Amino acid sequence: MAFLAVDTLIAERLRPERQQLSRDVTIFALSAAVMFLHFHSAEGIMLDQRGSVIAIATLFGGPLMGLFVTIEIACIRAAMGGIAVYAGVAGVIADFIACTAVARLTGARVLGRPVPFFSILATGVAAGVTEALSLLLVPPRDEAVGLLLKYGVDLFGVQVVATCMFGWLLTMQLERRAGRRAQSMIDLEELALSHGLVSSQVEFTLKFALDGRILDANQAYARRSGYSLEELSRMNLTSLKVMVPGDNVRDLFARIRAAGKTTYETRHRTRTGEIWPLEVTAVYDDVGDYVLAFVRDITERKEAERHLAEKSADLRQALEQTIDALASALVYRDLASEGHAHRVRDLAVRIGETLGLDRDRIEGLRLAATVQNVGQIQTPAEILNRPRALGPEEMDLIRLHPAAGHAILRDIHFPWPIADITLQHHENFDGSGYPSGLAGDEILLDARIIRVADSVAAMMAHRPFRRAHDRDYAVAELRRHAGGLYDPAVADACLRLLVDEHYDFPPTPKRAAP
Repeated sequence: MAFLAVDTLIAERLRPERQQLSRDVTIFALSAAVMFLHFHSAEGIMLDQRGSVIAIATLFGGPLMGLFVTIEIACIRAAMGGIAVYAGVAGVIADFIACTAVARLTGARVLGRPVPFFSILATGVAAGVTEALSLLLVPPRDEAVGLLLKYGVDLFGVQVVATCMFGWLLTMQLERRAGRRAQSMIDLEELALSHGLVSSQVEFTLKFALDGRILDANQAYARRSGYSLEELSRMNLTSLKVMVPGDNVRDLFARIRAAGKTTYETRHRTRTGEIWPLEVTAVYDDVGDYVLAFVRDITERKEAERHLAEKSADLRQALEQTIDALASALVYRDLASEGHAHRVRDLAVRIGETLGLDRDRIEGLRLAATVQNVGQIQTPAEILNRPRALGPEEMDLIRLHPAAGHAILRDIHFPWPIADITLQHHENFDGSGYPSGLAGDEILLDARIIRVADSVAAMMAHRPFRRAHDRDYAVAELRRHAGGLYDPAVADACLRLLVDEHYDFPPTPKRAAP
């Protein structure tokens, strides 16, 4: 987060050619800070995010920047000393070699451009693997395997999650800058129109009779369309305009005459068949009883809009992949919950559809349901996997995960309140939930839906300390606690799915081997 803040405050104020240099300097400075923000284990092992820093430096700064950061981190680690100094330095060198190789193989080579999410994920995995395997070099060698088993999975997960989240956020930053550059052209055009600056922006001019006949045109339009002025004078608007069902030229000119002036978008066809988008400002001249059309070619603007739409779709896909990566990282710590997020997500989406939520709201609900338990990444794995009911103190630790999840997600600018939904997904409708004791409409509807879906999915799944309950049990619990633990409207929607539509959870996707 600190890196992005510095990048926003400094790099965005520089010329494009200097932004990469500013970013490299910032990465170099912050990589040193990461080395001092480590966890020191009882065995004298330093656990930190150095692998993810090298991965980010290599992906977004290039191999040379990755090498500089590697040398810096290796020197700092050597200066810190300790029994694991050799393993630490060797791990840093291995991180750089692995990250450079994976970045090159996955095509992440153009500086200053967004990096494909697959490259970010693959490089994060490479950093995680090398960091975990470096534990085998820690003396004494007969205890190294024990260290790998104890810390390897967590160390791997931290590198992968940090690289994915950091890389995705930096990619969003680069995409946002590219989008602003494309959007600025559109905004300037709209501003000119809002101030009536038509004549200074117009490229083409046509003069029409009210029946659509072309009375005159300027040379620029003739050149662009491929027709001579004489040919145009014998043509009608219907010969140029790309007609769609319902189009009527006489009705169009009647509306222009009634309004006096109007602006609209259309498409014309050239002599060669090329279709080009246009923006037309049409003005009715009541003295001459004709229509003047001031026309601009908006091909570049439409291309910019298409580019922005494609990038928005790419960002949405990257967002979903990041959410899935966070959820997958949690599965490795809590094997008993494998498939739980998948089931909660499916049921929450079905409940949202039953309640009539719009498509965009359901998309946010789906992502929130996937990442609802991300805060459990801070909960000790032995508690998550304990094969018995948890005691009061253990439950107190479990109840910290909504706030922890909120802390992880709050600085990510989602299009939906994902962090707040995560914070509230264990609040009860009657105010008896945690962590804030919210009640009724104080709780976001999305969180109320996930509360029900989470409970039903948990009831009907095997846990380490009990067998799965059947559908009848879940239905009875929903009816018993509607208006108490659960929003009655949400509970009713879920009951309709379970009872009337005989809803079944989808099969759990197979998890790839680590």
